Formats: sequence, structure tokens, C-alpha cells
Amino acid sequence: MKTYKDLQTEILGFSARKVKARAMKLLSKKASTKKKKERNMMKALTQDDAKKKAEKAARKTMMQKIAGKGKDLADLSVAQKEKLEKKTDDKIRKMGAAYKGLVKKMAKVVKKKHNIRMADLKQKKQADNTGV
Repeated sequence: MKTYKDLQTEILGFSARKVKARAMKLLSKKASTKKKKERNMMKALTQDDAKKKAEKAARKTMMQKIAGKGKDLADLSVAQKEKLEKKTDDKIRKMGAAYKGLVKKMAKVVKKKHNIRMADLKQKKQADNTGV
């Protein structure tokens, strides 16, 4: 299976992007996927997972900065997204250690958010169990 790092480095063309989107859409509807996601939300986030999510968030932040504050990334055309991805990769490469620092800082934020969400879900589940 490909890791996020592998997917990040490969630039997808229009048709490959569409194929991947269709596959993910089908996968997200499966009951087993939903249960797995629910179960994982109740688990504590590992340092590795927090870093992966932070890398994704940092990359998205960089993309938003390059695109401009007012622009919605979802509304961009495929060609614009590809161009934006290339610009983002260049910017990240130029940032070097500063980008790694940003990822490290975001990992803490991601972990904190996950812990808050996890506590809320556990509290909600506990309330549902006592109410039934």
C-alpha cells in the first residue's frame, strides 16, 4: 500500500484523479470503513499519525497561502490545482527546516484537537449507554 508520502510526491493527472475519487467515494460508503473510522476516533493519536495529519494540514495551509486568502481550493479547476501543487512543492522545498518546524508545531495542535474530539465522543457514547 502506498503511504501518504508516496501519494504526495506523485502528481496525478485528470483521469487518475477521477479514478481515485470514485474509489474513495465507494470506500467511504462501506459500513466496515465507517466502523473503523469511528473506532479510530476513540483511540489516542500516535505521534506518527499526528505527524502525518500535521504534514497534510501544513501542506494545505501552504496551498491556501499561495492561492490567496479569498480563493476556495475546492473551486479551482484541475489544471489550476496541478499548478498549485507544483508551486507548493517548490515552496516547501525552499522552506526546508522551517517547514519541518511548522509541521512539528501543527502536530501538537492536531493532537490537542484529536484529544478534545475523543473526549467529547467518549462522553457522548457514555451518555447514550446510560440513557438506553
